[in-house]
Amino acid sequence: MALGFIVFVYGKKTLGEKGLPPDYEVLKKPVFAFLKPEHLIYGGTLLTIPLVVTLFHQYHLMDYIMFGLGIIALLYVLSVGMKMEKGPKLKLFAALLMIIFSIVFWAIYEQNAGSMNLLAERNAQMELFGIDLPELSMNNFLPPGWVIILTMIVAPLWPWLNKRGKEPSTPMKFALSFIFLGAGFMVFYLGCHANESTGILPLWPFLWGYCFIILGELCLSPIGLSMVTKLSPAKMVSLMMGIWFFASAIGEFLAGKIGSMMSVPKEILAKNDPVLSLPYYADVILKIGIASAVIGFLLMFTVPFLKRWMGNVK
Repeated sequence: MALGFIVFVYGKKTLGEKGLPPDYEVLKKPVFAFLKPEHLIYGGTLLTIPLVVTLFHQYHLMDYIMFGLGIIALLYVLSVGMKMEKGPKLKLFAALLMIIFSIVFWAIYEQNAGSMNLLAERNAQMELFGIDLPELSMNNFLPPGWVIILTMIVAPLWPWLNKRGKEPSTPMKFALSFIFLGAGFMVFYLGCHANESTGILPLWPFLWGYCFIILGELCLSPIGLSMVTKLSPAKMVSLMMGIWFFASAIGEFLAGKIGSMMSVPKEILAKNDPVLSLPYYADVILKIGIASAVIGFLLMFTVPFLKRWMGNVK
């Protein structure tokens, strides 16, 4: 981060006025005594730190905060959109609908950082060429490892398909992301089913399950922010970008709720028997896999409508 900051400081002259407010001088005009708007922004940001620390200790309040802010943001965008002309309104609503689906995607995807870690710790024994591998480390290594490998394939694939007029539309990529996500969790379920007698999963479900899951991520994550900026009215781009990232935060929050469904009862954990604990994971993993695939196929039916709403935006 320090090196990145140094690069930014020395390289910001190449950015010119990109990223600055339309009227930068407004931030420098005092609003009260010597206080300027930029001072209030920095001060307000610092004052939120104690609030965030408090919420770490009173995390049950996040239920109300996350959903409350989500509903407020949704109602605000809908109210603004209803006052627009038909073309911009439909583009905005298309972006909003895909943002809502992204919440569900992240809620499912982020199981790899929570419940799947517990599955790896309690119900996995990974080997490669006879060498024992650390289960938790492998579970945390495989998703970013696949990101690096698959990005080298997917990144040039979209332009290659685009030149031939065969690149999937943005709504279709969203649909494909859920289908790949479902396929990945079905691989995990097959691994659970094949090893229910021992309760111990080998490396292959994690290896190939994450391969499909990351393919799903690469169909949604890299294009999401671009989609939001292209479909949002100029005056709402920053707001919609914020809502896009807030949607991923809600998804992370819901991921914890889904992960709690896989919690193994204390009396089962006390027995330290993987055969008894594996069904708790397998049952929810199967439901997640089916739900993801169903959402993906349902999204496919909305593709023609969303493409029409998006107009000339690709």
